Amino acid sequence: MFSLFRRATSNGNGGDRHRGGNSSRASAESPIGIEFQFNPFQWKFFSRSNEDSMKRRIAATAAAALLLLALPTTAGAAPDEEPLTRYVKDASGTSGYGTEPVYTYPGSGEQVAIPTTLTPENRRFSSAWVGTIGNLNFGKPADAADFDARYATVLDDFASWNMNAVIFQVRPLLDAYYPSALNPWSEFLTGTQGADPGYDPLQRMVEATHARGMEFHAWLNPYRVTNAKMTSPGILTALGLTADQVKALSIPQYIAALNDAGILADDNFAVQHPDWVLSFEEKLFLDPGQPEVPAYVAATVAEITENYDPERSSRSPTTVSR
Repeated sequence: MFSLFRRATSNGNGGDRHRGGNSSRASAESPIGIEFQFNPFQWKFFSRSNEDSMKRRIAATAAAALLLLALPTTAGAAPDEEPLTRYVKDASGTSGYGTEPVYTYPGSGEQVAIPTTLTPENRRFSSAWVGTIGNLNFGKPADAADFDARYATVLDDFASWNMNAVIFQVRPLLDAYYPSALNPWSEFLTGTQGADPGYDPLQRMVEATHARGMEFHAWLNPYRVTNAKMTSPGILTALGLTADQVKALSIPQYIAALNDAGILADDNFAVQHPDWVLSFEEKLFLDPGQPEVPAYVAATVAEITENYDPERSSRSPTTVSR
């Protein structure tokens, strides 16, 4: 999954005041970005005159470590935890906790510790995927009003399911549910790839989702060119060819035929670069081994993050996933 993380901020001591490992838990005040953090090793050098002192420190540290290892594991339980024992039934038929320890796994020697008091979670990420490929979970809207009504139904369902985030597929193929300089409009919006619906679905979804107090997560498929098999009845009818004739085409020839039939738009990345496309089980996808392909995918992600800043609409985060 291709995820954007909120940038963590340093506390000045090499640590993080807020870690960005999960985008849905990121600080709203921090900018969106992808960040890799490393904790550098700190090397200390000692002069020869300090060698004896250093050896004594190492020996003392090793001895302390051995003493710690020798301590019973349950003794290290936190004050608000207690060791877990097996729940058994005694000879009188009464059930209760016995004295036999419960270990993390057989032979571990580490007894399970359980909290003595329940601490409610500050936040739980609850969501589901809304697939648009083939209009799987979201039908083809007639216009902007119909789109809004369909999406309101999605939000109603998510609210009734106690969810706090929506994961919506905004790029089912090499297309887009938003105006893009890199990808044509999705065929699952209008029925024709590249046809402008006359409104911005992504912006409407971000605003509507945040108005419900939920997060919006954009889901992209990075490499899929086609979803229908080349010998499927719909493709054969559109191309006016037989299954054998289609199978005899090279990948560039097949892409050109799809373009001529209006299935793939002129500005589709695969139409522009047919030599960077592979075939598997009669479906096409981009070759991730071509350096230009991941660069194109990264540019697509960057386009969304640059044009859809969640701070414009809500304090809730918007992330991109694949």
